[in-house]
Order: sequence, then C-alpha cells, then structure tokens
Amino acid sequence: MKTQLLRLIAATALLFSTGGVVLADTVDFNPGTKDVGVGDSFSVDIAGDFTELSGGVIDLGFDSAILRVDSVVIDPYWDFLPEGGGPAVGDVWPEIGFDVFVNDPATGTFTIATINLTALALGSSSLSVLAASEFFSTSDTLSPTRIDGTVNVVPVPAAVWLFGSGLLGLVGVARKKTS
Repeated sequence: MKTQLLRLIAATALLFSTGGVVLADTVDFNPGTKDVGVGDSFSVDIAGDFTELSGGVIDLGFDSAILRVDSVVIDPYWDFLPEGGGPAVGDVWPEIGFDVFVNDPATGTFTIATINLTALALGSSSLSVLAASEFFSTSDTLSPTRIDGTVNVVPVPAAVWLFGSGLLGLVGVARKKTS
C-alpha cells in the first residue's frame, strides 16, 4: 500500500514538473484586429513566439476584394535570402521567405515580417498563415499554432464629416471678416 502511494505521488510530481515547461510555438498577427477606412494604407506584423525558429516560408491568405497587399518587408534579423514573396495570386500572397545565415535561431517573441496593405472596400478580411506554410528549427520541421488576424474596413464615422464641414464653415467666416 505504501509503495503504491509513493508511486502515485512520484507520477503526479513528474506530470506536474514537465507540464508547465512545455512552450507552444505560435505565429500570429500584430495587431490581431485592426479597423481602417476605405483607401487607408496601413501595416500589420507577422509575429512569432517560438522556442527555436531558424526560418520558413509563409503563404499569406486574405480577401483580395477588400485588401491589397502592397509589399512585405522581412525583419532584418532574417538575413539569409529574405524574400517578400508575391505577387498575389487570387487571395494568396505566396512564398514569404525568411532564414538566418548562421546557426542562430530566434527564440521568444519576435517579428518575422511587416505586411503593407491598402483597404479597397468595406467589409472584413481575415489574415491567415496558410497550411502550406513551412517553419523549421535547426533540427526539425515545426507545426506552430496559427492564429488569424482580422482587418475591418469600416465607413468613416459621421462625426468626421460633421467636424470637417464645421471647420470649412469657420474658414469661410474668417475669410469673410478679413475681406
């Protein structure tokens, strides 16, 4: 009985001692959600949180009826053959490539690339790291958790139009007084 209790305690201790150490690899977007107006140009980062990442190739998914990818800039850390990928084929910006020249993988939270976009039409578009994307460490192919981002293209608030017309009215009154 005492031996079984000791084994149960040892197994529980082993389970809890290893359970908190495991870190999950993730790739996502920063910011995760962004609200913009039609015609706005803006940027979103592809970010990673990895125990070890040496490089990879990302295929970016988005709604081409709502967003246009203008360019992709690879973070300078990725110094071996950085490739912004593209041009877009339908709703995919393919082959964003990144790698480190020396055996010095990235660890922790970092930026992989910055996506420069323009909002084309009202609506909502997800930004996705597609399943065809590849990530690797110095010794293995990785399968990170992929977290989508969202871009909401919203109409310009009525308050902006009201403020603009009031400002034009004040300019008109000021001109009338000076003449």
